[in-house]
Amino acid sequence: MKFICNLVLVIWDLTNLILKKILLNQLEFCKLHVGEYPRKEDKMPKINLTPASLGTPIAPFVPGTKRGSFVFTSGQVALDKAGNLVGQGDVGTQTRQVLQNIKAVLEEGGAMLGDVMKTTVFLADIKDFSAMNEVYADFFGDLKPARSTVQAALARPEFLVEIEAIAIIAD
Repeated sequence: MKFICNLVLVIWDLTNLILKKILLNQLEFCKLHVGEYPRKEDKMPKINLTPASLGTPIAPFVPGTKRGSFVFTSGQVALDKAGNLVGQGDVGTQTRQVLQNIKAVLEEGGAMLGDVMKTTVFLADIKDFSAMNEVYADFFGDLKPARSTVQAALARPEFLVEIEAIAIIAD
């Protein structure tokens, strides 16, 4: 009896391995010939958000995305529509421009600053926290989201602050 049980388990394991191999081969075939894995009908398509008030990114990303009631912003820096830095050497001015850029992305996705649930703030120098925080507090008022703030090397040395946000639009 023990032999039969072990044999059944071995057969079960082999069957699972074979089926898994067949399914993976089919998925790879679809990826090669269709360009992606097959998906169920997408009832909540991903929408790329590119507000007219922001310049077109030169890197492979979009300023924001939306799926359903979720809006995600990419990390925004203090660039205007023409790609010029706003607030050279002034973290307060840069923070204001960054938050205006975030607001534009949110509005493009149908959200507002009050819908923001979480932000992540990246400072080139953590000593600039107070100046950034003063402008940040003015923008969010009493509807402050959860937030993380870290010191990080940013994409260009003249960038002093970068902020990303996640919002959920209430039904």
